[in-house]
Amino acid sequence: MSGNKLGFRCIPLLFSLLLIALVACAQSSSSTKVPVLSSDPVIHWIQQQYQVQAQQVYDLLQSNQQPYSNASSLQQFALVLQNARMIVETATYLNATTYNEAIAKYYQRDTFMAENVEWIYEHNAGAHPKIMVWAHNAHIANDTSYGTQDGRNMGGELRTHYHQSYLPIGTTLYQGTFRSYTSYPSNKVQTISPASSNTYNYTLGRAGLPLYMLDLRTIPSGAVSNWAQSSSIFLLYGLDGQNVSTPVQLSRWFDVIIHIQKTTPSEYFYASAPSR
Repeated sequence: MSGNKLGFRCIPLLFSLLLIALVACAQSSSSTKVPVLSSDPVIHWIQQQYQVQAQQVYDLLQSNQQPYSNASSLQQFALVLQNARMIVETATYLNATTYNEAIAKYYQRDTFMAENVEWIYEHNAGAHPKIMVWAHNAHIANDTSYGTQDGRNMGGELRTHYHQSYLPIGTTLYQGTFRSYTSYPSNKVQTISPASSNTYNYTLGRAGLPLYMLDLRTIPSGAVSNWAQSSSIFLLYGLDGQNVSTPVQLSRWFDVIIHIQKTTPSEYFYASAPSR
């Protein structure tokens, strides 16, 4: 058997090992997005080993790009290498030993997400590329004061990379309920507190419309544009329901707003967790 064929046949095995490492890594985290800290040195060693070994597999694939591509195709190799990179990113994100390091990894996750969106766009968009990215407002927004090294969240990175071709659309709500995630299935339903008068949500809700879209790019100068450029509170809720509202400049964060006057909790497709 030639070296090229042997190398190509090794790719599924390497990828399977990467997936096993990813699952084991993910099991050490909880439903929160900030990496979970453990005082157990064995856990720290395991997390470090996952990251080191995932990087080794990625480096092995990258160093054999030509023979592996020849034995398969450029497209197949690119997909395998991208999946290997995402597993390195996950292992990196989960490998934190101090609170400050965990927070830094949480912010770094936005950089990883932006890189992965760019890869999908550049490899799968076709002749007339368009892509829709669905995420939390805090990730979609064009935020340039984030906790990453360059100060940009995912949306900020995408705006920098694609300029005005990136259209950040934010969603706002005024009242109602929502389901927060703790474990599957989650029965935790929270009621939205009344929006205070110093929030964007309060003003948007005062319009009294059940659902509407506001294009912030076309607002004429005057009182409304001054309002959109002011620093007011934007209501945000995290994965497990915590209030993470923050002061923002609405027209800097988003190009378009979709306002929902009254929300209802999401519904599950399954009554219980699907078997795997």
